[in-house]
Amino acid sequence: MTETPAISAELIFQHRDWLLTVVRSRLRCDLAVAEDLFGAWIVDIVDSPVPIDQVTCVEPWLYRVFVNRATDWARRQQRIGRQQQELQDVPPWQFRHADQQLPPLEILLQSEQRSQITESIEQLPDDDLEILQLKYAHDWSYQQLAQHLGLVHHQVVYRLRQARQRLKSVLLRSNYWAEARFK
Repeated sequence: MTETPAISAELIFQHRDWLLTVVRSRLRCDLAVAEDLFGAWIVDIVDSPVPIDQVTCVEPWLYRVFVNRATDWARRQQRIGRQQQELQDVPPWQFRHADQQLPPLEILLQSEQRSQITESIEQLPDDDLEILQLKYAHDWSYQQLAQHLGLVHHQVVYRLRQARQRLKSVLLRSNYWAEARFK
């Protein structure tokens, strides 16, 4: 009897970058934590093989698997009382440009601006953060987003528009826009 080919670690690893972005945006964790979880989940998926012929489209299937695993992991962490560490900004005195030295006041202002934007972005829902990061940090097209998230084109357009609107309103509430306009 011939074995049906299963989902392999190599197949999953081809989608590593965007899956790590999904995990990071869902768990609000740093890259090291996301990579550790990603590696453990690949082992779990490969150890309990799913025949590849049962998966009609690999990208949406991987998306759902990793979103579900991230959700389960976050719930488990909450149940046992541990919280995720959030990204920490580099202290202003350690931030230096290779080719220039900024005045201390400018370094402080940039640090405050980065932290204000970071705080605003952290207020976004997971879905919004995820689609914005995939679109702008990974420079994905609407077609790539639709293919990997298991959506159709108009759903991607709608979700991105909603995410941008929510980001704008969060930034306006944080008073970032008002300060930025007068500089």
